Amino acid sequence: YTWDEATDTYTEHMNTLVQQTSLKQEHSADWSLTLNAKLKYKKTFGSHGVDAILGFEQNSYRKDKFWASRGSFMSTAIDQLFAGTSNKDYYDNSGDASESARRSYFGRVAYDFAGKYMAQFNFRYDGSYIFQSGQRWGFFPGVSAGWRISEESFIKDNLDWVNNLKIRGSFGKQGNDNIDPFQYLLKYNLGRNYVFGGTDMVGLYQKGFPNNNVTWEVADTWNIGTEGTLWNGLLGFEIEYFKTKRSNILAKRNASIPTFTGLSLPDENIGKTENKGVELMLGFRDNPTNDFSYSVSGNLTYARNKVIFKDETPMAETYQKEEGKPIGAALRYEAIGIYSEADIADPNVPKRAGTVAGDIKIRDVNKDGVINTLDRVRQDLTNIPEIVYGININLSLETI
Repeated sequence: YTWDEATDTYTEHMNTLVQQTSLKQEHSADWSLTLNAKLKYKKTFGSHGVDAILGFEQNSYRKDKFWASRGSFMSTAIDQLFAGTSNKDYYDNSGDASESARRSYFGRVAYDFAGKYMAQFNFRYDGSYIFQSGQRWGFFPGVSAGWRISEESFIKDNLDWVNNLKIRGSFGKQGNDNIDPFQYLLKYNLGRNYVFGGTDMVGLYQKGFPNNNVTWEVADTWNIGTEGTLWNGLLGFEIEYFKTKRSNILAKRNASIPTFTGLSLPDENIGKTENKGVELMLGFRDNPTNDFSYSVSGNLTYARNKVIFKDETPMAETYQKEEGKPIGAALRYEAIGIYSEADIADPNVPKRAGTVAGDIKIRDVNKDGVINTLDRVRQDLTNIPEIVYGININLSLETI
């Protein structure tokens, strides 16, 4: 009830309260099965050492979900769906399901000779439900090698202050299937309703076009480096150069079919990017002679990426293309100062309509005397830092 002070009367609202009373019941079933097995082998033959592993893993998952709700219960005493209204404005139901499956074979073989020469080969052979049969499997090998120069006699017998000095290098492939699944299927969505005979009917429409060739995105990574410790661990260092080329990146062919046609092409494995840089680490550790000791280390990473290929919409100005620029580089106007009263009065100074003194002055990049979108320039920097560095300080004090 609500009370009206002016008329001193009460108004009953039982019907509104009943309509607001609702009940929802939900059922969700999740099913997951994982199988894995590993076979290991390790053996030493004099100065030779072999360490190998071979493995298998498989996972499948399925979820089924259903729910229903009704409102406008006459009483809260009966907490069952049948007691709710049959008016379609106050009931609803829905459900969904999802499933996934993956299978992997993997292995590694490592060889060591006298602690001086090391080599390793590893691989993954992965199958994913994301792709259709024929594109489902990807083979991703890797190889690495190392040479502990400090174990050679010309170092070990002559430079006793070198405790460890190693050169290493590697190459490997990685696969990525973290994309929308089932892109090879023709999909339909509900929506885009139509009215027939005064009744709103739910529509069914095609969602884009399928891509039968969609497959793994691939990253090829190379690195070479050296590491060492000197003067009984007093000084340590690591230097590494790395380079990663990503290919088969899913992207649309914007240059082939312009967006104004209204056609939505599927993503294809056509994109290419590159990332390369260097990592440095230098550390100093005190040789304690009393209860107090300390160590200091610093690290620095410099890395820069760029777009190698993207099917871009043709542009009149090459300086607006994404190719050759960092990933995610934006188009921006270049500020070169502030417009003065003299600039506003001078018709030869390029400016946009409505510009007044005190506004930021924009550079006329293409020298056409007009400031518009063609004067935007693709930037050389993004919000992803190219330089990352840090320092670690450890202090230790032992007391009795």
